[in-house]
Amino acid sequence: MKKYKKGLFFVTLCLAMTISTTVYGGMRSIFVGEPDEAECRNCHDNLTQFPMLLASNPDRHHLLIGTPIPMLYDSKAPDAPGGVPGEPYDCFSCHEFALDEQSMTTTLVPTFRNCLNCHPVSRVTGSPGMRTNVHHETETFQIRECEVCHN
Repeated sequence: MKKYKKGLFFVTLCLAMTISTTVYGGMRSIFVGEPDEAECRNCHDNLTQFPMLLASNPDRHHLLIGTPIPMLYDSKAPDAPGGVPGEPYDCFSCHEFALDEQSMTTTLVPTFRNCLNCHPVSRVTGSPGMRTNVHHETETFQIRECEVCHN
C-alpha cells in the first residue's frame, strides 16, 4: 500500500508539472505548444481584436527607426541581427539585402519576417512570476485584463 501511495503521488506530481507548463494561475497559455510565427501574427496582425497594439507589426517596427537600440538585457528582441546597443535603429538593423551579381540589383532577404529570429521563445512565453515574458510587460497586463489574451 505504501508503494502504491508513492507511485500515485509521483504520477500526480508529474501530471501537475505538465499542466503547469500550459496553464498559469488558471489561465491557459496563448500558444499551443512552442510559439511559431503564425501564432505570433494571429494576434499581432489583428488590430480589430487587439486595438491596444495601435499599429500593424511592420509599422510598429518601422517606428523604431531613429530610436536607440536597447541594451541586450533590456531588449524585447535580443537576437536581432543588426545594430549596436545605444546606436539608433536604421533599416539595416532588421532588413538584410542580397546583391544579385548578374543583374547588379539588390533584393530583400525574406527570412527576417520570422518573429522568432529576433524575439526568442524565452522572451515571449512564461508565467507572470517568471518575469521574462514581454506580454506581461504590457499595460493590458498591468491593469489585469488577462482575458484580452487568455480568452
